[in-house]
Amino acid sequence: MKISLRVCYVALGLFILILIIGFVQLNTVQVFLAPTLAFTVALASIPTHVGISAATPASTPIPAATSHVQSLQTTQAPSCCDISKGIDVEPFCNGSDTLSLRGCKCVDVLLCRMVAVTSLSSNHFAEGQDNFGSLQKYFPRTKIIVYDLGLTESERRQLTSYCNVELRNFPFEKYPDHVRDLQTYAFKPLVVSEVAREYEVILYGDASV
Repeated sequence: MKISLRVCYVALGLFILILIIGFVQLNTVQVFLAPTLAFTVALASIPTHVGISAATPASTPIPAATSHVQSLQTTQAPSCCDISKGIDVEPFCNGSDTLSLRGCKCVDVLLCRMVAVTSLSSNHFAEGQDNFGSLQKYFPRTKIIVYDLGLTESERRQLTSYCNVELRNFPFEKYPDHVRDLQTYAFKPLVVSEVAREYEVILYGDASV
């Protein structure tokens, strides 16, 4: 939720109005107390959880050289990833596998196997930055596969500088011509299909998610 500019203007208007009245009708002490009190009351009426979006930093992508895993709290425990190597995820998660993984749950194993996937064109490049920052923050050990749907060279260089990001060209040549029209969104299931040949668990998200 954002602070409305109208609220700010009303508070400022009250401040100026009472300041003028104070000069005319009140003594020196009241001149400063009255407008200050009015301005304080106006600001106090705004809920404390409300913030101005421009002042709130978004999740920004993390460069590849940055170490950021140690401060994260996540269920993706390294021990579970090591222990679960080589097991079949499906029978383990549906309960038919009696293999003991020393307290590791299905979600732990899924997170260990998960790969994050998205696809980008230049017109969505800016909004996609929050996507990368959030994924790196909450899933720091997860590979992020990005399919290039029409990026510039500078945008490609920027993406490849991020931690855990793998950039791939989308193979338009393999599919019918209508797939090149991004407004049909036909590329989305095809991106998932491409990655599903390699990975068991896929988290797909649009650039703006």
